[in-house]
Amino acid sequence: MSRKGRTLGCWTFNEDVVPKKVRKDSKYNKTVDGIEMKIVRKPFEKATVYTPSDLKYVPAVMNYLSDLFNTSFGEIVIDIQEKEISEVQCLIDVIKQCERLTLVSHRKKHSNEGILSVLNSIEVTKDLSFYVNPKPKFKLPEYLLRINALTFKYSDWITRKMLLSMDCETIRMENCTLKPEDMKAFVNQWLNSENTKLQWLVMIIPDGYDPFDTKVFKAKEFDPKVRSTTHPHELLFNENTSDGMDFVRKDGLLATIIQRDYVFKFLVWHERFPKDDEDDVQDNRDDPEGENDD
Repeated sequence: MSRKGRTLGCWTFNEDVVPKKVRKDSKYNKTVDGIEMKIVRKPFEKATVYTPSDLKYVPAVMNYLSDLFNTSFGEIVIDIQEKEISEVQCLIDVIKQCERLTLVSHRKKHSNEGILSVLNSIEVTKDLSFYVNPKPKFKLPEYLLRINALTFKYSDWITRKMLLSMDCETIRMENCTLKPEDMKAFVNQWLNSENTKLQWLVMIIPDGYDPFDTKVFKAKEFDPKVRSTTHPHELLFNENTSDGMDFVRKDGLLATIIQRDYVFKFLVWHERFPKDDEDDVQDNRDDPEGENDD
């Protein structure tokens, strides 16, 4: 997108949502409210949106492209570090819904009401990355506690009650001030539930962490033999897993607790031995000398 020769941003869409009027040519040009758009077909790319700093030109373009492609927004990043929320309201009113929302404000302190106005205006269907440090007593909209993934850069406002209310696949909390007893309560709640959604919880505690005793969960030392060596949580592990403690829920789900000086991790192994691993083992048996390698 450009205006008077100045590039404002770039939008790319997946091939399967490109309308017929765009497919006819390799390039599709359109001008909306003085914004010149050149839409270039780039199959197999993820939909990406870059918006210009001059926001007054953006809503008309966003509306046009949403109608043209008949699609909702995938990932939206709203940076309000140097702005008042009212300055980006024109964007918020257009977005309405997105799969993944990242809200950023490391430096500027906004009112809880202002932050909530953003979260209540945009429906997030999958992931929320919340890089905002709200004032005390802030509460997320209830439905956000049940989306796929929550990531918090600042977590000192999160209480035990909020933690126990989270029903997500993945949760990451940095700058956390919760206590070991709060983590223990979370694990105990999972152990006595039928929750099959949670994959992992990671908490970073900058002031230090005093591990709780896992004997109450009848936990045993981490045993690498009871799960795949290419486990799905490998990015969450350091090379040394000797301090991990395993325990099994009554339905057979294996979980691991890792407690370190500044970190708490709780991992759930939904597939101890993924099918891909079995296929790899079978391939090796069929071709033991690597005869089929290029």
